Amino acid sequence: MDFDELERLRRRRQPALADAPFPALGRVQTEQEAPASPEPTSGDPVVSFALDLAAGLLVVVLFVVPFFSGGHLPLVWGAVALLVGSTLALCQTLFLVRQPARPGALAGIRGPFRLALVMPAFAFVQILPLGLGGEASTASISPDTALIGLVRLASVVFLFLLAATVVADRRRAVRLGWALFAIAVSHAVLALAKGGPDGITGGFANHNSFAAFVGMGLILGIALVTVQSERGANTGAKAVWLAERLWLGLALFVLAVALFSSGSRLGVVSALCGGLCLAALRERGSVWSFLPLGFGALVAVILGGAGLLQRAVLLGPATQTRAELYGQVFEMIRARPLTGWGLDSFPLAFELAHRPPVSSGLVWDQAHNSYLSLWVEMGLIAGSAPMVALIWCGMGLLRENRSPRSGKALRLAALGVLVTEAVHALGDFSLEIAGNLYFFVAIIALGLFGAAPGGTQERR
Repeated sequence: MDFDELERLRRRRQPALADAPFPALGRVQTEQEAPASPEPTSGDPVVSFALDLAAGLLVVVLFVVPFFSGGHLPLVWGAVALLVGSTLALCQTLFLVRQPARPGALAGIRGPFRLALVMPAFAFVQILPLGLGGEASTASISPDTALIGLVRLASVVFLFLLAATVVADRRRAVRLGWALFAIAVSHAVLALAKGGPDGITGGFANHNSFAAFVGMGLILGIALVTVQSERGANTGAKAVWLAERLWLGLALFVLAVALFSSGSRLGVVSALCGGLCLAALRERGSVWSFLPLGFGALVAVILGGAGLLQRAVLLGPATQTRAELYGQVFEMIRARPLTGWGLDSFPLAFELAHRPPVSSGLVWDQAHNSYLSLWVEMGLIAGSAPMVALIWCGMGLLRENRSPRSGKALRLAALGVLVTEAVHALGDFSLEIAGNLYFFVAIIALGLFGAAPGGTQERR
């Protein structure tokens, strides 16, 4: 009997370890050991260079927009829609010319993405003379305002699609994630240098919107830094790893000081909820890496939390005022539960419902609750579509987070930011400010597309 021939036959019939349905017994496959899924590299230097330029454009837009009152200006919305939309169109044209088989940006728009598009579609219906508003010919009480709001929504859609296209290569996605973290740190440093009598605001119009921006950057940074630190600790380059960790820890500390110096109570609470989400989703044992972050946060409270403590004393009267405001907002929703009052029409619509005890000495141009604002302007059905879409995305990210695939930091960042802004929206309108909304959808795109397995076709 030829034992060598039998051994060769056995090896040919035995499936490779990578193809086996289960890993070898007694061996835990960690995130670092998991086989890397194939990168969707273009194979075309022209396409790769174009996508690098598009990523650079996104970084510039996300850095510059918050300096213009947080981007809460129609001129900014139009400029972003034109610039980002043109870049997206050029990228898609380049794909058609040089890579006809490559899926377009709209190829992955399924499920939650199509659901989110219900809102801009219904906003357009609201300005049509269909008699949906009773005596008025349009459901929107201010069609001109709604048209300008549609420009803002178009800019958000274009930015999300361009970000999803750019991060199809995971290496570019990671670089973009670090660039977004650097943007948040830069704004924090500039805001701290500028200062403010009642809390720093940076380029934003109010401290709550600035706190939301910094809070998202802080959550993104924690996700990137903790995963990078754990990987670096296993490489053996201890000196380099320690130096990088010190610099990154300093960057997180600056963000924390800026967050507390903003004086935003809800900003701190929402960022804390996002941090707890990250801690809960980390692998077993890695939660110890959050202890230095907790110590740094304590020092940040001491350095920048004086204004926050002063505002905490006024929490009772502020809560009473908000409760009175929300009561009248609910009446507005009951008046038009399906058609809504029109996109961006809350300031005008509230003038019709405003009465004591809500103070008439203030201009109530926001509902101070993004959920209520959506229901007032878009109705209960179309207004709930973005919320359900984000919940859908969060569930998908949670499922992917249980897998040992790479890209965990980007998924964690998206989940943490999602929780942070979901809490912040309960008492403020931070995501109704374009600078925050652009930053938010960019991070969500990173988590959904930059951390997804395989190429664009698999992500569909």
